[in-house]
Amino acid sequence: MTDEYRLDVYNESGVMQGVMAGNAAGGVDNQAGFLSLTCARRVNSPGLLTFVLRGDHPILTSLADKWQFELWRKPEGYTWRREISGIFRAGQWSYGEKSTILLYCPGVLSLLGMRVINFPAETTDMTAFSNKPAETIMKRLVKYNITSLASMIAGRKRAGTNWPATQISVQADGAGGTSRDWYCFGENLLENLQKLAPIAGGDFDLVKTSPTAYEFRFYTGQLGTDRTATVKFAMGMGNMGVPQYSESRTDEQTVACVWGQGEGADREYVTRSGANYSATNDIEMFVNASDVEVGNTAGLNDRGDQKLREVEAVQSFNFGMLQVPATLYGVHYFLGDLCKVLNPMNGDEYTRKVEAVTQTLDLDGKQSIETEVSVP
Repeated sequence: MTDEYRLDVYNESGVMQGVMAGNAAGGVDNQAGFLSLTCARRVNSPGLLTFVLRGDHPILTSLADKWQFELWRKPEGYTWRREISGIFRAGQWSYGEKSTILLYCPGVLSLLGMRVINFPAETTDMTAFSNKPAETIMKRLVKYNITSLASMIAGRKRAGTNWPATQISVQADGAGGTSRDWYCFGENLLENLQKLAPIAGGDFDLVKTSPTAYEFRFYTGQLGTDRTATVKFAMGMGNMGVPQYSESRTDEQTVACVWGQGEGADREYVTRSGANYSATNDIEMFVNASDVEVGNTAGLNDRGDQKLREVEAVQSFNFGMLQVPATLYGVHYFLGDLCKVLNPMNGDEYTRKVEAVTQTLDLDGKQSIETEVSVP
């Protein structure tokens, strides 16, 4: 049976404007609710909520930029749970016998993409971090670029305290994750956090805590919970559909030739080897690290390690997580969780992270849930 869905609607000021129910196969005759929707979520990414309304939907007379839409889902026999909080930024109208509008609402993490890291290069603990936990790095970057502390008094070249900084706070620093040397002058805030995440030893998110408040959080290890002892997917258990397994080394590079500051033969240099390096798998890449301060070998090493993580050989094992009573999304496992997976092609058992979840409710009321797993 299809799960229940609803959209809670708030204006830009956080005042609730109403609740829209799903179409329940009501099709285009569903004037007050939504006709169809898609909710795509990914770890360390804003995600995207899109949904379709009738062109004469009552809400359209007052809909405005930055309205908030919360998607809630209720599996049969369980309680409501919020799937995503999105902010309306675009609409696409279609006119015909029965006109419709498609609304695009990026997840609230997209707010962090509205700032750059706007301190001078090599500013200690602002654009240059030495042997600091990844959680500390991330939280300082957010705190001093997109909260009330993002001021020129703190050394930022422009005050970043306008909306959405007025609504963003940062969870207390627990000094989690791996310690890194990190350089990030001038980069987009969200994109830089996403670059750090693969070597951070944890995930991050911006969590809506009220209609007018968001808190930046770091999750040591992974966003979700380690459920490898209780959640397993295998063909014989009836919860795995259409498994696909592939290995690709076409874009693999295993050696980072990292060049720092200086000129000619005096330019600083380190070599870093990737996880799959061997004498018979020796593939070089050039890494420019001229923003790393002179003499900081650890910083050059971390830059090389980060780039090598981006070009490792890809081993992909994906499958459909079938919704059966013992393994239901939103009940037994969630985005960011770790689970056990049995590969029927080679018999290997892996630990995998639920990296992405996409839910769709179509015009006929048919629901689908697609997932993607990754190597944690």
